[in-house]
Amino acid sequence: MVRLSAGDYRSLLELATIALERVGPDFPETAVSARLRELFDVDVVGSGTIDLVHARSRRWGTSPAAVSLGHGRSFHEIAVHHPLTLAYRDAQQAVPLRLSDVIDSTPDQGSLHQRWLGAGVPRILTIPLLVTADRITALALMRTGPDFDSRHMRMAKQLQSVLAGICALRSGGDHGDRETPVHFTGCMGEASGIRLTDRESAVLDLLGTGLIATAIGRRLDISRSTVEKHIQHIYEKLNTNDRISTVLKAQALGLIASAGSDAGQSV
Repeated sequence: MVRLSAGDYRSLLELATIALERVGPDFPETAVSARLRELFDVDVVGSGTIDLVHARSRRWGTSPAAVSLGHGRSFHEIAVHHPLTLAYRDAQQAVPLRLSDVIDSTPDQGSLHQRWLGAGVPRILTIPLLVTADRITALALMRTGPDFDSRHMRMAKQLQSVLAGICALRSGGDHGDRETPVHFTGCMGEASGIRLTDRESAVLDLLGTGLIATAIGRRLDISRSTVEKHIQHIYEKLNTNDRISTVLKAQALGLIASAGSDAGQSV
C-alpha cells in the first residue's frame, strides 16, 4: 500500500483547514478548488449534486472557470447517465473512483470532456460527498495525460470523509446532515470526556504537524509499531478513523493547536 509523505499530509491538512474556514452555500469555493487542482495536478475541478429520482440535478461550479455544457444539454442529462454516476448508484458506496475504474474506453461524453480539457483522453477522479439511493453529491477532478495513480487515490480517500463532513455544514443543509458522516462537528463539549495519555497527546501533537508514523517514532524515540498503536487508541477515543479528521476534531476540541501555529516546525 502506498504511504503518503509528511509533505502530503501537511498539504491535506492545509486543504481541509481552508475548506473548513470557507463553509458556505458555494462550497467548494475558489480557494478550495485551487488547492485541489494543485494537490492533484488537474486542469478542472467540477462539483454538483445529481438527482437520481427527479430532474433536479444541480452543478455548483467549475474551476478555474465556468464551462458551457453546449448543444442545449442540461447538467442533469449529462451527469445522470455518466458511467461514474451509474457506478455509485449501483454500488451505493462513497469511495473515490477513477473513470478508468468503471470503463475500459472513452465514454460517449468524450466531446464534453474535450470541451473542458482540450484534446486527449479524459482522466477523471471523483470524490463523493454524499451517496444515497436518491442523490449523489461529488467533486470531479479532471485532466488529460497520465491517469491518477495510487498516491492520488490514497489522498482522495483521506480527504473524502473530511470534505463530506464540511459539505454537510453548508448553509441551508441541502445535503442532509443526517445522511452524511461528520467526524469533527458537533463535538464542542466532548473534550472533558476524552482522556489521552501523555504519550498519546505527544503523538497527536506531532500528527497535527503532518508527520508520519516513522518520523513521529524518531521524535519520541519509540518504534513505528508503537506509534501506530497510539494512533489507533487516539482514533478510538476521538471516534475517528483517519488522520485528517482526527487532527481537525482535535483542533476543534482544543486538544492541539490550530493549523498554522507550528508552521515553522521542520520535519
